[in-house]
Amino acid sequence: MTAVHSQSAPHDVSHNRPRTLASPAELLVLRAADLLAGIDAPEALVARRPDEALERRLHGAEGRAWHRLVDLFSLTPAEADLLALAVAVAAEPALGPAVGRAQGQPHRLLPTEPLIKRLHGHAAR
Repeated sequence: MTAVHSQSAPHDVSHNRPRTLASPAELLVLRAADLLAGIDAPEALVARRPDEALERRLHGAEGRAWHRLVDLFSLTPAEADLLALAVAVAAEPALGPAVGRAQGQPHRLLPTEPLIKRLHGHAAR
């Protein structure tokens, strides 16, 4: 995966100690890469605990714009997670094939609701 870099907001690859603030899109890319790490097939996909340090960053100053967007459109947690993964793929297209493999449809590079439910453990409606 190639990391998304902004000249004004480079980040430490470990994402635990940012040198400067990252954009929400960069954090969403890191979060998506973490969630999709090691996913080779749909049957291997289970809800995982999010990286706590990354979640703190996303809920802090770096993720403020993301949370304004979620609040503005009154997104449910499942809708926010779906949008977050779609934004991550748009910002880092190299994530698309992992999304496709996780869905068992290599040609489908954008996430679907069933994938988000499995990734994040959202209950079916």
